[in-house]
Amino acid sequence: MKWYTLKNKEAVVASSPEEAAELLKDAEARTVARTEFDDGYISTVFLCVDHNFVYDGTTTPLLFETMIFGDVLDQYCERYSTWEEAELGHFKAIKLRKKAKAVQEKDPTCEKDELLEAVTQNKGDVLYIY
Repeated sequence: MKWYTLKNKEAVVASSPEEAAELLKDAEARTVARTEFDDGYISTVFLCVDHNFVYDGTTTPLLFETMIFGDVLDQYCERYSTWEEAELGHFKAIKLRKKAKAVQEKDPTCEKDELLEAVTQNKGDVLYIY
């Protein structure tokens, strides 16, 4: 398992697990973005460890994560390789939530999976939000 730390918003392999652990203690330094709502929030953070669980030597590390908490899309999650991708992903999650809320207002019985299907279309590794 490789541990990572941040240098000027760029993920680099940590010299030791202890170096990464220091960053793990500092939630603010690991936070890419956070957006709060009345019924939840969206959080995008640096994870310090690769969450791409395909260890074949050819995959790109997934080191950042956006999650929606306490909302119609509670536990929605996307992962990224770079700070820039994570920033973009955070804004996509905000847009996704807004559209899901609009769908739910029209049909309050709509479940999370139905909401995601109604506002997104997955094509390979690309998530399209309508």
